[in-house]
Amino acid sequence: LNLGTTTVGTPSAPSAITISGSGLTANVTVTAPSGFQIAANPGAAYGTRLSFAPTNGNLSPRSIQVRLTANTVGNKVGQLTVQS
Repeated sequence: LNLGTTTVGTPSAPSAITISGSGLTANVTVTAPSGFQIAANPGAAYGTRLSFAPTNGNLSPRSIQVRLTANTVGNKVGQLTVQS
């Protein structure tokens, strides 16, 4: 994702990714690296970790909002961790 740039004190505009899964036996946890925040939907509070419970081993497609934090300066590269 290209989240653009931001100034200190103002988070970037969010971009969205979609996750889904099948054959799951545990919750799906999404963790943001330092300098990034994630939210379960556009109106939700941002944080660094989300958890989703699968239904009958399946996680239907979910959109996750990703943004740079308000204290990020310069270009930032990171990788979201998605695990079950």
